[in-house]
Amino acid sequence: MFRGIGLVATLLATACGDGGGGDGGVDARVPEGDYPCDIEPIVTEYCTDCHGSPMRYGATIRLDRWGDMHVPSRSQPDRMVYEVSRMRLDDAERPMPPRGMPDEAKAKLAAWLDMGAPARAAGEVCGGGDGGPSDGGAPDGGEGGTMGTGVGPDALPCTPRYTFRAHGDGPAGGYRLSPSADNLYMCFAFRAPWAAGEQATAWAPIVDDERVLHHWILYQTKQPQEEGRVFPCPTLPADDAVFLMGWAPGGPNFVMPEDVGLDLGADTWLLLQVHYWNAPGYDDVDDRSGVAICTTESPRAQTAGVLTLGEIRNLELPPRSTDVEVVGDCPAAAIDTVGRLAGVGEGEPVFHVLTSAPHMHEYGKRFRTEILHADGSRTTVVDVDPFVFDDQRLYRMDAPVPIRRGDAVRVTCVYDNPTDATVRFGERTEDEMCFDFPIVYPIDRIPEGTPRACLDEFLR
Repeated sequence: MFRGIGLVATLLATACGDGGGGDGGVDARVPEGDYPCDIEPIVTEYCTDCHGSPMRYGATIRLDRWGDMHVPSRSQPDRMVYEVSRMRLDDAERPMPPRGMPDEAKAKLAAWLDMGAPARAAGEVCGGGDGGPSDGGAPDGGEGGTMGTGVGPDALPCTPRYTFRAHGDGPAGGYRLSPSADNLYMCFAFRAPWAAGEQATAWAPIVDDERVLHHWILYQTKQPQEEGRVFPCPTLPADDAVFLMGWAPGGPNFVMPEDVGLDLGADTWLLLQVHYWNAPGYDDVDDRSGVAICTTESPRAQTAGVLTLGEIRNLELPPRSTDVEVVGDCPAAAIDTVGRLAGVGEGEPVFHVLTSAPHMHEYGKRFRTEILHADGSRTTVVDVDPFVFDDQRLYRMDAPVPIRRGDAVRVTCVYDNPTDATVRFGERTEDEMCFDFPIVYPIDRIPEGTPRACLDEFLR
């Protein structure tokens, strides 16, 4: 039904290890040897895009060398990296790699780690194809799971009209990241430059300093901002912030269907939120990462927009609770009202879903969005289990998913609260949220001036 395209973000410093091991350079502690022929392509496919040479996206260790598996873990010095890696393969809270891998590849890697991660046997020669997992593909729906060919502004089928990039005090300079900023969210404010009715047709990441870029999200808000302001910001940087587009390593460019354009709104502000991960402590970061956007002033046949689902403001997680399930419904009555006002016939599609963008905080455990049909059946739009706070992303549907008159949409969030305090809805990381920000079309079926948020009382 869906495939992730790498939004909101992977904990890249621990994506294929545990944050321990070698330092990326020449290290006498790293033993000599090579990965076995059937293991090397798995590590290459799922680990070394970040944990190679050079290391990228906040990674602190290399895993392109077999010997990196055989040094003590920094997080658990009494264990080797391969031992901690084996535990992380089955870790529901912090899985390794966060975006998973095909069952065949995972089983093969697990068996090898269980044997003590032995080196390639003497005389073994690799060849006869890449030896990789038969159903490997991109772990998140990207092109080859890497930042390779096909990603970036130059690979777009159009010429970007707008760019929004990280910057310092002046528009010409980059953002100077402190070497002590190992985990930092920064926001860069822009006045939306587009005209009313202008639509986005495609966008691409601008990756400047790939050593420290964890992910970025472009939010839209009607709350006035200071043009060019740079400030540390929470995961949701404004009360009315709406996810517009985003990217994380491994994600491809995004191109809208030929007959669909993304409504960009009018008289709004933009907040480019960049998540930096500078665990290695680089002192020469001057970053200009961001997004390049193609637009059209000639409206396409279908207009898409971002809908807000699942906003549950009475959310409450008791102390020391587990598997707390909260549900936010967009009821059939609301969808039926939209369809009826738009002249849509009974049982016909009111909206088509192109993407899903789940959002919870650190207590989030599982996330699911479903379409509930009148006959009692259900269609799963997205099912994220486990939900990993540092691996939030945009999920793109394999084909547009219809929401019909008579359907309801349900967002279900499941949490564990290990603290001694009650956790409630809020913007802080230590608070919680339950949102899905899907891109749907035709968004203009929602009456002008009506919030694009589907709550229990929406349009009743």
